[in-house]
Amino acid sequence: MKPGAATREQRLSNLLSREENECIFSLFGARCESLATTVVQVFVTSAPEHCDWTKLDAGVLCLVKDHQKRSYYFRLYCPDRRCLVWEHEVYNSMQYNAPRPFLHTFEAQDCIVAFNFANEEEASWFRTILLNKLETKKQRREKRLRNSYHAREQQYSKPPTYTSSNGVVSSGNKYSVSNLHLHSSEGTPNNKDAKKNKKKDNKRFTKADIGIPKDFRHISHVGWDINKGFDASVSNEECPEMKEFFQKAGVSAIQLQDRETRD
Repeated sequence: MKPGAATREQRLSNLLSREENECIFSLFGARCESLATTVVQVFVTSAPEHCDWTKLDAGVLCLVKDHQKRSYYFRLYCPDRRCLVWEHEVYNSMQYNAPRPFLHTFEAQDCIVAFNFANEEEASWFRTILLNKLETKKQRREKRLRNSYHAREQQYSKPPTYTSSNGVVSSGNKYSVSNLHLHSSEGTPNNKDAKKNKKKDNKRFTKADIGIPKDFRHISHVGWDINKGFDASVSNEECPEMKEFFQKAGVSAIQLQDRETRD
């Protein structure tokens, strides 16, 4: 018989008779099935150094799929006592090693566990089934993560939609319209402000609004004398700018003193 031949959704061990296999399967309970069945010795390391191996027990090892607990388990049964003597859950990141064809090891919660198989062919079959299940679980987890990531990405990429009181559905920023009104109201003054500004512009100035001169300097003086005519001086000195101005106008100094020119 091929190792792992299935009957009633259970995989048999060639090292056991059909009756012995059925006896082990009857200890499973509801909704449990054996994916691989074989005969082993179980060894564990001793804390704290974990350098020495200690034989834990011997019996029939089953890789059990527990549908109620939705997980996989190593479960060791004793045919003579007809009971479960040891179990360990198969965790997702398990590194299931085979340093020898008949010896498999993995890291448990507080020790290292070793399975010493009675048959190398069943040992190889047992490991193949376990690794396939671990890989399948890994792919399912990665697929769920990808789907979850894409769902979040699509959710954030779509603009939110809002429904107003009149049943109109709009998308985008629900505050955009109010923001436009806010900006327009800030940018356009109301009638009261316009009237106030107009009153300020029409306000008449009085003497009180005119300040006293600062940094006053006497640069030039252009006066009129009835006898001398135009008098242009800068601090009792002739101003070259004024002389140039009269020369360009074609008025000589004699003409400035002429009464007819002044009239």
